[in-house]
Amino acid sequence: MAARRQRIREQEQIQAEARARKEREQVAHRFGLLTEDSLDLLIELGKRDAKLALVVGRALARERDQALANQRRAEQERRMQAAKARGKGKVREEIERYILRQYAMEKHPSGVDYTITIPNETDEQLKQIIYRDILQEAASTADARYCFIEADVRARDDSGRHW
Repeated sequence: MAARRQRIREQEQIQAEARARKEREQVAHRFGLLTEDSLDLLIELGKRDAKLALVVGRALARERDQALANQRRAEQERRMQAAKARGKGKVREEIERYILRQYAMEKHPSGVDYTITIPNETDEQLKQIIYRDILQEAASTADARYCFIEADVRARDDSGRHW
């Protein structure tokens, strides 16, 4: 007898859980994705006052939709800011305009290679111009826009020198 009552209770509990799951699905179908707490609140409210549950459900759905729209807008704005802040074309243009142009820059058809003329008196002065005035400034300009440079500086006089 006790075992039979236990089985009946278990079956009733399974049926109650199935009804609760079905109620959640119906509310979720009506208002869209909501948190478990919101679904439970709407189910309880619906048992007391169906009209009020409808109004609250719509308000929750509106709030959710607004939050998602705001999140999408914020993400899109972050992407746009990142694209503005990190534009390798802009960085390249700045490096060409403010750094390389003063050394009679000639841009090769590849778009990434340059020939520059560096007036100098000594090898030490040439080394300082290459490292400090050109490479360090170019790297700093690129870094300010979240980019980096790759550089290979070679002498054109077939001496095999490179920096």
